[in-house]
Amino acid sequence: MLIDEYRKHKNDLEKKNSLKRHIWKKIATNINNEESSSYTWDQIQNKWKSLLRTYKNVKDHNNETGRGRKNWQYFDLMDELLKGNPTVQPPVVINNGEITVCSGSQPSMSAEDSPRNTRSNTPESSNRKRKSSCDMSDLLNSILKQNKQQHEEEMVEKRRFNTLLEKLVNNILNKEQE
Repeated sequence: MLIDEYRKHKNDLEKKNSLKRHIWKKIATNINNEESSSYTWDQIQNKWKSLLRTYKNVKDHNNETGRGRKNWQYFDLMDELLKGNPTVQPPVVINNGEITVCSGSQPSMSAEDSPRNTRSNTPESSNRKRKSSCDMSDLLNSILKQNKQQHEEEMVEKRRFNTLLEKLVNNILNKEQE
């Protein structure tokens, strides 16, 4: 039930500028009407967070080698809903200087391939090392550009919001003076 309601409101919940609380209130109202229950929006949101945490735990457990598979009755529904979500499977992971590109389109750089751990001085390996460094540098530069662009977009939105808020306050003050 909750997963279906989330699916219906997924686009609204993923928008940066939407008020999540209002959307969770709608979801809670729908669930309460269908099940004749009285859950608050906060309880519904916490239950979703719990489902998400369980999904991530099961997915991580099943991705580790040498471990028995965990089964969860909602795993397939959640996997279908969250497949490709960067909060569940990040595109790039940096751990102890090791950069792993998880998108599947580019190979990951392991600790053995990283420039500081390469000990061979053959020309072939040094060319590979430079190419990997350039690729990672390009990747990090593109991430920085995306972050900068996102920041600029957020600032434009905030300026627009402040302008509208200022107009609203001025209108209220003008009405009070009349």
